[in-house]
Amino acid sequence: SLLGAASRASGSTTEDLQHRTREVRKDLAESLAKIVERFQAAARSGDEDQQYVDAVEESYSSIQNWIESGFGAGKEIWCSNALRQMRVDRNSSPFAAHELNRIRVEIGKHYCNLDHYFQGRISELWLETATAFKEKFGDLLCEKNSLAALQEMVVILSNSSEPCPTLSSAVQELIDLKLEYRTQLHPRVRSELDGLNLEVIDPETGKLHNQIVEGADESGAESLYRFITQLAEQAAYRTKKALMKEALTPALVLHAAAEQFEDTFIRSGDSEKEFDRLARSYRDEIWPNVYQGIDEANAKFTKINKAIRSIRTQLGDFV
Repeated sequence: SLLGAASRASGSTTEDLQHRTREVRKDLAESLAKIVERFQAAARSGDEDQQYVDAVEESYSSIQNWIESGFGAGKEIWCSNALRQMRVDRNSSPFAAHELNRIRVEIGKHYCNLDHYFQGRISELWLETATAFKEKFGDLLCEKNSLAALQEMVVILSNSSEPCPTLSSAVQELIDLKLEYRTQLHPRVRSELDGLNLEVIDPETGKLHNQIVEGADESGAESLYRFITQLAEQAAYRTKKALMKEALTPALVLHAAAEQFEDTFIRSGDSEKEFDRLARSYRDEIWPNVYQGIDEANAKFTKINKAIRSIRTQLGDFV
């Protein structure tokens, strides 16, 4: 009968939604696990990441070109500036200290170009995660861009009729992931730039001494240029070698971030509860047209029940 069919439809809606929610969570867990596995494989393979190697070599090459260009000024101008300042100070040390400091900072700036490579790797993680979301959440996500899709997901989770703070925070933390030369790698290779200090420790006496002392004349300026050039080239090369030894660091950071996100989104204490909230809040966007027929049947069932109650009430008046 119509009443029986409507009753069954009404009773099955909640169960069906719960079932679909569990399946989406399982499917998403599988997709995220595969992402984690890919980053884990890269982190543990020990294989050289050619993109990373190329990025380091490119930065090193740009430093070499800058050094060979007379530290950005041209050899003649550099030597002229050196000589003039040395004559002012009657000493080569102030100019040498200034230039060594400048060169040390400049080498670090050139290696900061590795951040383009790092951002590309982070974008891979964002894209794969956003793709998993879009595949599992139907029409809920409109944005196609990886970062924009994740940002949209944060808004969806935060502003749903039943908020999902744990899931929202997990996505936001993934968005906030930073992988930078200055924070992750520079501290590890900073010691390779120690030669670019005017004062160094004498290995025999253990005391500081100036490693550059030149006369305040043209010959002294030329000699100073050659010596500082040599120090700069050595520091740039040693830093490059140290960075090559850190080739696995980006992969380790990305694997840890991917694993932490997957763990929080799927296995945190509030994960299952918040998946249910998400499903109830955006049922028709996640499963478009699935519940339309059931809702119509429920509406008919409500009308029939109301009519039956009315009839029974009226009949009771005649008894």
